[in-house]
Amino acid sequence: MGESTQSIVYLREPELPSGSIVGLTGDSGSGKSTIATAWIRDAIANGVPVLVLDRENPRPVIVDRMARLGLTDSPLLR
Repeated sequence: MGESTQSIVYLREPELPSGSIVGLTGDSGSGKSTIATAWIRDAIANGVPVLVLDRENPRPVIVDRMARLGLTDSPLLR
C-alpha cells in the first residue's frame, strides 16, 4: 500500500484530532472530565457537534461542570 498524503486535522493539537472518537482513562479525580469538558467547549466553538457519554458522574455534576466552563444548551451539544 502507498503512503497516505492526507494530514491529520486537529480541533486542538495534538490531543484532539477532528472526526475521531476520543476516550480518556485515568484515576478518579485526575481531571479527565474537566479536560474533556474544555475540549467540548473548543469543539463547539468550531461548529463541531459533540456527544457526551459520562458513566462516572451524575447529571447534576456534569451540568455544574459545563456551567463553570461557560457551556450552555446547544444543538451542537448532546
